[in-house]
Amino acid sequence: GMGKKPDMREIEKSYGNIPLHIAKVLGLDVKRKAIVHKRLMIADDEPISVDTYYLPADMFDGIYDKLDKNVSIVELLTDEYGLDLNNNRKMLGVIRADKELAGYLNCDEDAPVYEFFRIIYNENNEPILLTVSWIACENKYYILDESKERSETSLVWGS
Repeated sequence: GMGKKPDMREIEKSYGNIPLHIAKVLGLDVKRKAIVHKRLMIADDEPISVDTYYLPADMFDGIYDKLDKNVSIVELLTDEYGLDLNNNRKMLGVIRADKELAGYLNCDEDAPVYEFFRIIYNENNEPILLTVSWIACENKYYILDESKERSETSLVWGS
């Protein structure tokens, strides 16, 4: 269906660690405590993705309490913490859904799932924000980019 505004549901907000396989891929310190904020994105009553932020827990004063399901972390870091978020890298891979992910995305265990990373670095090129989205991908098509004239129809999901 053509997109209603996606609905966000909070799954987890905690102090934790970056998952080992992600830390390895991205060269991040797995022992460093992170704020973990995990949300489920739903569009047209269908789960689309599980979005998770990992922030160094010791870097942004008071940010934990400001996170909720409707807060844009990017706006928060830009507006309240004055960060320039243009120094970033985006990466895409495909993994197989484990039991937990299959439950959230309403797909079979072992179904392919996009794993989309965005890493944002500060001026010293230290990673300050990692966002990971696990996105349902079987029989689904996503618009990645398009001209402004078309942006009113920017959410298109597959069957």
